Amino acid sequence: GYGYNDFIRFTDIESTIYRKRVCGITFMLSNTIDINSPWIDEFCIRPEIEMMQQGESRYIVTDEGTHIFCEILTPDETEQRKAFNLRFFGFNNPKLAAITGKGTWATEHYPHIKARKDEDTETEILYNRLFLYHNGKYCKLQIVSCDIGLAVYVFPATKTYNDSIILTSGEITDRRHIYGLGARGSGIETVWRLYRANRFYYATNADGALVRAYIKAVKDRERQRLM
Repeated sequence: GYGYNDFIRFTDIESTIYRKRVCGITFMLSNTIDINSPWIDEFCIRPEIEMMQQGESRYIVTDEGTHIFCEILTPDETEQRKAFNLRFFGFNNPKLAAITGKGTWATEHYPHIKARKDEDTETEILYNRLFLYHNGKYCKLQIVSCDIGLAVYVFPATKTYNDSIILTSGEITDRRHIYGLGARGSGIETVWRLYRANRFYYATNADGALVRAYIKAVKDRERQRLM
């Protein structure tokens, strides 16, 4: 998990332990890799990490000169692991990647954008200005009227516009930014009602994972503030 300001607390501990000595090495281990983990962004290694596959390792040098070694271990394909997976975990479920060793990232399947059932049914775009920004990535939250009624279609986005509304989990640095889930009673609340009603549909599973990571980050930060 990642709580508010965990990276700063972590580096404070490192600084206290090393005491200006340059001989220290920090190991960080995980048996499940969340592609949307804030730690990847805090260490400024996302572009390199997203291109890595199982069995690959890289030395990464940050813009400020810190050296980081990253490795994704080769999957265990021994006969014992195969028999173990077959006996207990023979399910086509990517959520089990940490247990079975199959797949690089811990991912889930999300509902995909629905195709029209017939040519007489059109999808009407009701609102097309809302974006979500998290971990250096944008996605568009498009409110539509389709064959099931109101829904939100989520697409990856690479640019925003002057009249865009941008939900962000981080600092407010733009007049278009709105923090978190928006104010109660605002029009944005309709979007999250549709989310709770399971009426979000995604272009890709990565978009679904980004929205879920965004909501978790906002809620974790709010809990930290109340502690």
